[in-house]
Amino acid sequence: MKVRNSLLGGVALLLFAATAVPMQAQIFRYFTSEMGNEQYTSLPLSRTPLAVEDFVDPATRLADPDNGYYYRNGRFGVDLGFTFEYEGQRYTRIQINVNGFVLFGNQPPLLASNIPTRLFNNAEPNTVIAPFWGEHYYRGDNQRDQNNQLFLESEIAVMNQVSANGVNTFVVEWRDLNINYFFDANNPEDPLSPDASVKRSSVGTFQLKLFESAPVGQPKQFEQGDIEFHYSTVGDPQVPGAVKTSGSSVGIESHPFGQAPTSFMNGLFIESEADFINRDPNRDTPENSRNRTDLTSTWSPSRANNNVIRFVATPRQGIRGWGDGDANLSQLPGNQHFLKPQNEFVTVTDPLTIMRSVVEFKPLDSLLEREAYHGDVNHNGRYFYSTRDENNDPAPRYRRDVPTRSANEFDDIPADNSFIPTQLFFEANSYDAALIINYMAGRVPILPWRLDTTVAYGKAGADQPFVSGVELNDVRKIADQTYLVPVTFTGNINGAVGVEMNFDGVVTSIEAVEANGNKVMAVNGESIISIAASGTFNTGDVLAYATVRTAGAVLRAENVEVNDVNKGSIEIPVGVDASTANVYPNPFTERVEFAFDITVAGDYSLRVFDILGNVVKDFGTQTMSEGTQVIEWNGLDADGKQLANGSYVYRLEGANGVQSGSVSVAR
Repeated sequence: MKVRNSLLGGVALLLFAATAVPMQAQIFRYFTSEMGNEQYTSLPLSRTPLAVEDFVDPATRLADPDNGYYYRNGRFGVDLGFTFEYEGQRYTRIQINVNGFVLFGNQPPLLASNIPTRLFNNAEPNTVIAPFWGEHYYRGDNQRDQNNQLFLESEIAVMNQVSANGVNTFVVEWRDLNINYFFDANNPEDPLSPDASVKRSSVGTFQLKLFESAPVGQPKQFEQGDIEFHYSTVGDPQVPGAVKTSGSSVGIESHPFGQAPTSFMNGLFIESEADFINRDPNRDTPENSRNRTDLTSTWSPSRANNNVIRFVATPRQGIRGWGDGDANLSQLPGNQHFLKPQNEFVTVTDPLTIMRSVVEFKPLDSLLEREAYHGDVNHNGRYFYSTRDENNDPAPRYRRDVPTRSANEFDDIPADNSFIPTQLFFEANSYDAALIINYMAGRVPILPWRLDTTVAYGKAGADQPFVSGVELNDVRKIADQTYLVPVTFTGNINGAVGVEMNFDGVVTSIEAVEANGNKVMAVNGESIISIAASGTFNTGDVLAYATVRTAGAVLRAENVEVNDVNKGSIEIPVGVDASTANVYPNPFTERVEFAFDITVAGDYSLRVFDILGNVVKDFGTQTMSEGTQVIEWNGLDADGKQLANGSYVYRLEGANGVQSGSVSVAR
């Protein structure tokens, strides 16, 4: 038995280092942001106004010019006239809100459209494109204030145009919108001010432009185009007074993914070109601003009306091959495995790509021909979003999984008249990673690997392999609130094993255990582990050792999944009685001293273990009196040989209880 200490064994530490800082946002994979110069151009008379009475509360369908979404002829939203890809999903329709934003899909959320800070968190609405998301009001004609004075009439309009370079464009314009209309002119940042009131003078005009992607190849490979925010003027020349341009959010937001927060790109930045007006070089750099949660402070958000905030599409290529194991798309033209056979383009990087996506809560690109499509090697990861649930009853947005292991992508799709072929998605997990390792170990002849169709070891296997699960027994305290947790297999299998689980503590590292020729990979995120293995496993076999920090008396693992089967949760009581010694120096090179605080005289035994639990040094039993007792060690094992560099666990047991901790050798 050995701990893998090459590339695979080092993965967990590298991943933990990566997750100790804020995670790179998912949306950054699809867009880069920049600033451009372009004079604002209002939509012409041929535009299509969206009537104020057609903006409604999605929960009640009652008119709502304050927070409403556009609703007409029994349907929310408007058609784009082309397909627009956003974060790997393809849309032909958007939802338009009074409050200066749109979102993708066929159905808006039921509430909270007037909370602009939701651009930066998981809370709905999501998939938001926000040129100026605030608390606005759509003023129809002949609306008057409390003094019987007319408001300037607002208009929200849409139009399909063709850009100067011939690209189809969909434009939404909020014209003379009553922006952030309720405030105290003397204290505009206090929403609870007793002097707050509706302000006719606070109006603004701005646009959103969505660009169809340029055709690349036949058929068209990409559907992801650019996004632009354009800004005109604020204020009503006929009604002088205050305009509240602060407190709105500007940017784009992703889908929520499981427990991970949504990702966003804040549009409140400016590039480094010196000719941009009002540039602050200490603040307005893309690197400093894109992850900020700042709201607007001035008009225009682009710092000048002839500046355009642009999110430039970075299309992601795809290639046919459902479940062929190429999760990192190394077969694409220009990549290292272009035109190579499967036994060359499937490498150790592919399962690692999948496992990293699991522990970082960043699912692989889910679209047809993309990363998850190639990573779904057992063909059970298809899904789509429906307006019908599994009982065929209406549902706003219901995910329907297609677990059938089918030969072709569109086989066995359940009857559903809302299904759109361009919106079939894929996902890959730790079991898929394990099957890829199985292939690399020569245990299956080809990927995709479907038990009902592919021969493994010369036998046809029609049934799933028997898998009982995993246990977390023999948890050992190695430092204050820190535990070494063996992930132990239960059952028996000759093949692939994929394990995922979330801990209620912090996972600081994980070490894969390889024995009897088995291949095991393990990676960790801040609170989750992913294990993928191939070989022969029986009850009691340790797959990996996770080091977990928790302050509680019970260590809890949730969402325990083994080979695509959810096993629920595991709870293990953890000791709180052990204390640590004063170890100096630590790490050590030649010699180290253990200084133990003994409060009860008696017999004590000191042993040192490697990370697998093997005793490497036994100091025997000796009688100790009260007070501080010091034991020196030269770093040699029981055979008098120098121990390899790395971490070890010491444990003193006796009448005083247990004192344990870690000590490191660094020669």
